[in-house]
Amino acid sequence: MFTHVLFNVVIPDHKADAFRLPYRVEPGVGNVIVSNLLGGFSRWDAQYFMHITLYGYTHENTLAFFPLFPLFLKWLSCLISFIFPSFFSSLNCVLLVGTLLNCILFSIAAVFLFKLTHTVFHSELFAFTSIFLFCINPASVFFSALYSESLFSFFTFSGLWALEKNKIFWALISLTLSVGVRSNGVLSVGYLIYVILKEYLYLNFLDQQTFRARIILFFKTAVKLLLYVFIFILPFFAYQLYCYWLFCVSDFSEVELPDIVVEFLIRNDLKLPSEPSKWCFWNIPLAYSYVQSRYWNVGFLTYHTVVQIPNFLLAAPILILMIFSSIKYFNKNRRFLWHAGLLVMENDDLTDIYNCTRCFPYFLHVFTLTIFCVLFIHVQVTTRILCSATPIVYWISAMAVLPNSERARMKLMKDYKDYSYQGFLAANMHFIKKIYMHSTFYGKFIFWYFMCYFFIGISLHVNFFPWT
Repeated sequence: MFTHVLFNVVIPDHKADAFRLPYRVEPGVGNVIVSNLLGGFSRWDAQYFMHITLYGYTHENTLAFFPLFPLFLKWLSCLISFIFPSFFSSLNCVLLVGTLLNCILFSIAAVFLFKLTHTVFHSELFAFTSIFLFCINPASVFFSALYSESLFSFFTFSGLWALEKNKIFWALISLTLSVGVRSNGVLSVGYLIYVILKEYLYLNFLDQQTFRARIILFFKTAVKLLLYVFIFILPFFAYQLYCYWLFCVSDFSEVELPDIVVEFLIRNDLKLPSEPSKWCFWNIPLAYSYVQSRYWNVGFLTYHTVVQIPNFLLAAPILILMIFSSIKYFNKNRRFLWHAGLLVMENDDLTDIYNCTRCFPYFLHVFTLTIFCVLFIHVQVTTRILCSATPIVYWISAMAVLPNSERARMKLMKDYKDYSYQGFLAANMHFIKKIYMHSTFYGKFIFWYFMCYFFIGISLHVNFFPWT
């Protein structure tokens, strides 16, 4: 957070052509402190989240942003306003709450990433290195700013850990809630389907199973699968129903909004709920797909233009890392492709992620998500989507950064524990130094990629310069 504040104070803001929510600056010591210190966290899409928190879904553009994160901000900012009446403006309440909330959520997400990694690989060093890379990930600025990445990572990593520990109900709730945060959370349903199918195949091929028992097992599995998928997609369709009610059915009145918001909407000729939009008359009226296409030009290959080459170059490192790592994994495990690893019951090689059959659904998910990002969405947001949605980014990077020798890895962990008595900061700085010294050229490249994007991203984003 200190780095964000420093760059925000030292570097002047860029006059970006971006959405800025309407509000009146209010006097007061608390408002001056919060706006000066934390203003850098409210750039770009954070303005949309703050607008929705303060005023709701007032115009059609805002429907691209899912409601769970703004709901958290609204509830907590109301609590702060109650505790400190008149000390902060409503805008600065949201800014303060959002910054603190994301710091807490980011820390908890790191804990669940550690638990998930340790559960899969049974290596404290590998898990520790993964969360170190998570803390300096290339999209780190979005985990601190008023974006939904930290909340999404928290739900995703906690849900995946719960799946690995066979806590199915916990996993279902966590991953389902992630759908209420970001649309790409829908893809996580694949993890649930994978686990249910693998359990079914394991039980179905037990020698003692009778034909009748197998038929019963089939129908029980089918019902469970349908029920879980139905629960999983509820947040998405519930939000779409709300959009339909707000923009296609309800009697919207501009009187309900503050004057400054009404003036802003009229001045910018923004689409209000008072007149139904064309998507209201579709056979399946999905506001999300219409808004993404109409206002953000999201669609198949619509972003592949010459002017977007710099954005493709910006996203190139994460795209190359994910695509080539996935191809390497699938090529090395091609004998499992026809059954997607569902029939594999053998022990994994926990020293090499590319020999880990347990990682098959993770690679399948990240490969699907990466290809979707390349073909359909604004490519510059790929980095933050992947860094918040999958542990594979950190597992591949940790594998590259750490030495190949198990003996060298054990020595690294011993050195870290030996230095821990000198304090948390000293031990971690020593650990980072040792990792860097023992890394291959490929590992050093990944290390510098993370570090450069970490600092450059913060300095640009908090001052309204375009970033991933």
